[in-house]
Amino acid sequence: MTQMGRPGLPTEGKVEVWRRWRAGESFLGIGKAIGKPAGSIYGVIRLCGGYTPAPRKRSLRALTLSEREEISRGVSAGLYERTGVDEPLVYRLSRQWHRRVAMFGRDNR
Repeated sequence: MTQMGRPGLPTEGKVEVWRRWRAGESFLGIGKAIGKPAGSIYGVIRLCGGYTPAPRKRSLRALTLSEREEISRGVSAGLYERTGVDEPLVYRLSRQWHRRVAMFGRDNR
């Protein structure tokens, strides 16, 4: 079965494209070096206006994978339900992780 859509370049390929672009190579030269057509190279470079993009990093305010997993386990175990004097899991976790309750989403409070 053929691949549908535009698969793009893997991260290593993009790093190589930007390294070669900064060194002054042409689209054709870069494409030949990494085995892609010059049009693909042009598309990668055009998206950023010819400037190397800043490395991506996750915001410190975003929940980590382990925090999201803990919330998911709490939801599936029914720990979000208010029962008597027990407080919902989101309030407990927000104090434990020193985060605002709004981080957990309105539907889980």
